[in-house]
Amino acid sequence: LTIPLKPNLTIVENAQWYYKLYTKLKNRMVSGEFQLNASTTKLAYLQSILYSISLATTRESLDEIRKECMDAGIIKKSKKPLSYKLGKSNYIHLTIDEGEIFIGRNNQQNEYLTHRFAKPTDIWFHTQDIQGSHLILRLNVEPDDMILSKVAQYAAYFSKARDTSKVPVDYTYIKNIKKPPGSPLGFVIFNTHQTMIVEPKKPENYRE
Repeated sequence: LTIPLKPNLTIVENAQWYYKLYTKLKNRMVSGEFQLNASTTKLAYLQSILYSISLATTRESLDEIRKECMDAGIIKKSKKPLSYKLGKSNYIHLTIDEGEIFIGRNNQQNEYLTHRFAKPTDIWFHTQDIQGSHLILRLNVEPDDMILSKVAQYAAYFSKARDTSKVPVDYTYIKNIKKPPGSPLGFVIFNTHQTMIVEPKKPENYRE
């Protein structure tokens, strides 16, 4: 490898010049990677809002999303307050023989269900790298593959992959779920999980 040197600089000065150039390019790569990750997270968050809108069936649901967008600075805050207080129980609640399932319709509900409502022993479901709802499974029996597979199918149904097949769904106990400081609503990380490939299936007792 031939390294061109600046003839007007000494060997030491050339070395110093190259080291400064290296440091500058290294810092630029670190900054670029940070901005890329931040943009990717923001894009995923905006896509999650679009998904939430597709699930909204009432004025209250739309107002929840609107308030979220105002709080996040996506749209300008309205000076006119809502004429009613938004509730925390607008999520979908389903009962099955083995227990209960709670499903968020939007990021506010996902945040509430996962980080405040759920118990450490509840099981959390979400489609892998696909916008969707947080599903919380609360069992009155020991979990088995049949139950987990059924709820994973519901998680695939309540996602943007509803009309596709072979959807990867991650699941883990709530005690493994963490929320990074300063992260958007509904954003989580976990250090251990399992993944199941399923066909989306609408819950039998769910009415849209």
